[in-house]
Amino acid sequence: MIELGFFENIIKDPKSKKNLAVKLLACALGALILAWLSLTLLANGYPPVLLLIAASIVAALLYVIFIFFSVEYECSVSETCVSLAKIYGKRRRREIFSVERDEIHLIARFNERNLKKAEDYRPRERFDIYDKKSQNNLWIVVFEIEKNQNAAFVFYAPEGVEKIFRRLKPSGFIS
Repeated sequence: MIELGFFENIIKDPKSKKNLAVKLLACALGALILAWLSLTLLANGYPPVLLLIAASIVAALLYVIFIFFSVEYECSVSETCVSLAKIYGKRRRREIFSVERDEIHLIARFNERNLKKAEDYRPRERFDIYDKKSQNNLWIVVFEIEKNQNAAFVFYAPEGVEKIFRRLKPSGFIS
C-alpha cells in the first residue's frame, strides 16, 4: 500500500506480557470465586440455579476483563495526516489523535541526533508505539496537539515510506 501514498500498521500493545499476567490472575480469581460460591450456595441448601447465575456473572466479568486487556494500536500515515487509534478486543476503536500536515513540525528517523531536534519542540506527551522486534526502522513525528502544546510519536514504519513522509511535510522531513 505504500505505492498509493498510504500505509497502516497494527501493533500489539507493548505491555502484552503484563496484560497476559492480569488475564491469568483474573481467571484464577474467577475460579476461586466460583468454587467458594458453589460450596457456600450448595452447602446452605440454595437452589443450583443461583450457582448458574453467579457463574454467568463471573464469566461476563472475565469477558470484559479479557476485552479490556486485549489492546492493539493502529498507526495510519497518508499524504495528508498521521493518526493513532487504540483497538480494544478487535472490536472497539478509540482514536488517540489524528494530525493534519500543517500541525506537524518534524518527521525524522528515530536516532539520537533527531531525538535532540525533536526535544527542541518541547513535547508535552510522547507516544511510543512499537514492538521490541521492530526497532530498526523507527520514526518520530513531532506535532501540535493544542496551541503551543506539542507531542511526539515514535512508531515503526516499513521500508519505502520516505516518499510519503516527504510529501506529508517537505519542510519538516529529516532523513
